[in-house]
Amino acid sequence: MKKVIVLFGGILLLFGCSFSSSQTLGNTNGNIANFGYRVKVKGGIVFANSRDRLRIYFSKSDTTDVVRITERAGVYLNVLEDWVYFMSLDDDYKMVRVKVDGSKEELVSSNAIYPYGGMLIANGWIYYVNNDDEQRIYKMSPDGSINERFLDVSALRLNAAEQGLVFISIEENNQQLMLSDFKSGELKVLAQDAADLTLVVGDWVYFNSSADASKLYRVKLDGSDLMKVNDLRVFALNENQGRLYFSDLNHNYRLSSAKLDGTDVKVISEDMSSDLLFLDGWLYYLNHSDSGREYRIKGKDKEKVITVPKAPLLSKDEPEVMKVGSTNSNRSNGGFFISIGDSLIFASQNKTMGIYKMDNQETPIMISPDQARNLNVWKDWIYYINETDYSGIYRMKADGSDTQVVLDMSVGNLLIYGNWMYFLNHADNARIYKAKVDGSDLSPVSQSEGLFAFSLQGDWLVFANGQGQTMVKVKIDGSEEQVITAISSTFLTTEDGWIYYGDDNTRVALSKVKLDGTGNQKLITNYASHTHIYQNFIVYYDGVEEAIMKMDVNGENITKLSSKGDFAKLHIVNNKLYFFDNNVFEWFEMDLDGGNARQVGQ
Repeated sequence: MKKVIVLFGGILLLFGCSFSSSQTLGNTNGNIANFGYRVKVKGGIVFANSRDRLRIYFSKSDTTDVVRITERAGVYLNVLEDWVYFMSLDDDYKMVRVKVDGSKEELVSSNAIYPYGGMLIANGWIYYVNNDDEQRIYKMSPDGSINERFLDVSALRLNAAEQGLVFISIEENNQQLMLSDFKSGELKVLAQDAADLTLVVGDWVYFNSSADASKLYRVKLDGSDLMKVNDLRVFALNENQGRLYFSDLNHNYRLSSAKLDGTDVKVISEDMSSDLLFLDGWLYYLNHSDSGREYRIKGKDKEKVITVPKAPLLSKDEPEVMKVGSTNSNRSNGGFFISIGDSLIFASQNKTMGIYKMDNQETPIMISPDQARNLNVWKDWIYYINETDYSGIYRMKADGSDTQVVLDMSVGNLLIYGNWMYFLNHADNARIYKAKVDGSDLSPVSQSEGLFAFSLQGDWLVFANGQGQTMVKVKIDGSEEQVITAISSTFLTTEDGWIYYGDDNTRVALSKVKLDGTGNQKLITNYASHTHIYQNFIVYYDGVEEAIMKMDVNGENITKLSSKGDFAKLHIVNNKLYFFDNNVFEWFEMDLDGGNARQVGQ
């Protein structure tokens, strides 16, 4: 399921969204049309958090007091009394409900909901598209005791009008826009050639036409006055206060609006947008010009939506601690292992993603569900790149508490040295940037673009240029950028004044050269990967031997450490070698002489 945020429009009641004096909806038509990621409740908002894998949260309307109310992720949020109903992404799309305060939750139906069919609450009943019954529309009581087929028709995109359910029938090749009476189930065809959008606004239904390049049409609920709204191809359609809001496919999904008759088209933002929502005067949307992050806009004000506490600024007298947050070799292998105090911290790479802590060879304990890499330590904080949240920089305490977002931009190859972070800025063509450990004072370090990685040696950052044609070094303050050698390399790491690299031209597996470009020498010719330099020796995976090998830093005394296998991501922490077994998708540990190999945590 792709991440989406929804458009929110209309007047909300305490326990639902009104469309007449006698009927209420569990969410607005605009929300339902956009997967129902947010809904108004008494005292605030319940929403699927795009920064936490769409798990469901409550916050006050001013975005304060953000609290997770369930560990489940969900969409199609509907509220009825003090329950929030949703399609659970953790339960094979089954329906779950949770109290607004998180005090109770339960499975309501064992039937799987069709994700592009949807679910909504109207008049105290739940209507949903049943994926276990050929996408037929079902009707269910709030407690699940009554759960029966309502319409013998396969459907897309449920919406609701005062007269009944509106949806797209997919029974025939020619998809039809249809209306069904709530009580009798009597069906009426409103239009032919409906594509994949429905939105009820007053007496009109808006839809995009499969016969006319997904252009926007509308028709009245009695089937009259079918007309093209305009020649724009529309995506993520919604309405607020008498205007349509949409992503304009004709102009790279830019955020736009128009009158209900399609005239007076206005550009709100050039951002590549989708999944629109109105709430408390703000228009929320996903900004694909910024890696799909959630933004909101009101008039001339535009800002990112951040539902994680931000790291506070450092005090002016914060002492500089000239230590590195992770070794070069660990970072070159993904930075999945570090130590802090007496604890081993690592990021899982199997099905149970998360950050784990292990003390004294005990069973690992998950301290964060975030999918992480490039772990670093700064004082008593663990810093990491959070792949769960657009590859931004996060930090937390060693027990997993006090999680904070440090820098809300997509980065790679994070390294902390002193009170500074160094990383590749993916928003600026993978140039090296730096920022303080509180996320302030962001600035570029290098003019080179398209980089794969870099390594720290003294007060120099060393890297191959974007095409791997030369090795370059630059001071950590951004000065004295210069070419070291014309040797081509897409992999390198540094240690003790040497650059270790794989030679792309000669296919020599591993060589080394001094930081000033002299002393170039070949070490081995077998294919090597996941190289790790540690003290006076090197460990690596030999693609010919299909084993983990060890040798001196001069290429001598080669020995085999492991049995035959497919191993990767070699790390050394606290004099232990950690590696990932691609055959069983688990981390393993062994002594540096190859002894005592065991799965991590066993």
